[in-house]
Amino acid sequence: MMLKNLTQLQKLALSYVNISSVVPMSLTNMSSLTYLDLISTGLYGKLPDSIFHFPNLKILFLGDNHDLTGNLPKVNWSSSSSLQQLYLGFSSFSGELPDSIGYLKSLNFLHLANSKFSGSIPDSFGNLTQIIAIYLGGNSFNGGNSFNGQIPFTLSNLNQLIHLDLRGCKFSGSIPESLGNLTQINYISLWGNSFNGQIPFTLSNLNQLISLDLSGNNLRGKIPNFIGKLIKLEFLGLGDNNFNGPFPCGVANLTKLGYLDMSSSELTGPIPSNVSRLHNLESLYLHNNSLNGTLPSWLLNLPSLTDLYLGSNLLTGQIPEFQHKSKLMSIDLSHNELHGTIPQSISNLVNLTQLYLSANNFSAKATTQNKAARVTRRVTRATAQAAAKATAQTRAAATAKATATTSKATAQNRAAAVAASAAVPISSTCVFQSKL
Repeated sequence: MMLKNLTQLQKLALSYVNISSVVPMSLTNMSSLTYLDLISTGLYGKLPDSIFHFPNLKILFLGDNHDLTGNLPKVNWSSSSSLQQLYLGFSSFSGELPDSIGYLKSLNFLHLANSKFSGSIPDSFGNLTQIIAIYLGGNSFNGGNSFNGQIPFTLSNLNQLIHLDLRGCKFSGSIPESLGNLTQINYISLWGNSFNGQIPFTLSNLNQLISLDLSGNNLRGKIPNFIGKLIKLEFLGLGDNNFNGPFPCGVANLTKLGYLDMSSSELTGPIPSNVSRLHNLESLYLHNNSLNGTLPSWLLNLPSLTDLYLGSNLLTGQIPEFQHKSKLMSIDLSHNELHGTIPQSISNLVNLTQLYLSANNFSAKATTQNKAARVTRRVTRATAQAAAKATAQTRAAATAKATATTSKATAQNRAAAVAASAAVPISSTCVFQSKL
């Protein structure tokens, strides 16, 4: 394939075509390019720096080439650069992000996730004022000495930002209050870092937020009720932190919520009855807390609920009856203080694939006689918790990946368009339900 002879070519799209025999150096003669899409083509070896300096290049998509290596240029990127969209995710690009990246004033899409970048996010990131989506997740950023391992304050300048993915980047310190300035943002994922402290009040300004994932950090204190101001939220991940105190009643205002994870903390008290308003909730993860009180019948019968994980709490009483129309697929009530009989109506759960009821105080006689008990799976505490946690993380990752895929598709559509053109109030009280 003699790409090196196509010196006048302006647009080249070969995504998902195997060109593994092509040497990256052969691309250097194609300096007239405005659009280069080589996603998942098997390209490997080191990419020459000169490709980043093609004078008219607007779109550069080289991601999903796992053996393609290289570094972002530390010099010669200038404010005259035309680059608008850069996708190097899922490759072997490495090194630090250079200060010169701040010269890319036209950049609106940056995807470097799941590569081998390290070091800090430079202050110059704050100059990318046209940027809409940033994906840096799955790298090894440590924040550098100047930021103490924290997200740089300058990100607050990015007032056009809609999507921020910093999953698994080894950041630490507090979540910066300045993130509250990103008032257009729809998606924030800080999952799997080492953030500590409390959730900053300024996040209540983010009234366009659809997905917020702060799980897998070292956050502490009470989960604030102002979270209920984020009424557009569909995904809320707060699991695997050090939160304490009662279940936040403000969550009941999030009526669009489909996914809620507040597992593996030290939440106490009963589940408030106003959570029954969450008719769109599909996945609820509250396992590994200290929640008490009886198990509400409305909780088992939320109309959209498919996954319910309440294992390893202090719940008491009997399991309520299940409705025929229940969509439940996974139930974990293990390691509580439930007693009595397992309801016969559990056999109506035709979609059920996982059921954990072990380590409770069910009647032995009733359990052996009850038809429903024959579908229970005896699991150890570790197995139950691991299964619940794995399911939560898998679904969280799937949601994040789906969002990333959507944004990537949007970026590609926008890239094609570029190429073508070149041719609610919060209640102050909670109502708790302690009896069925």
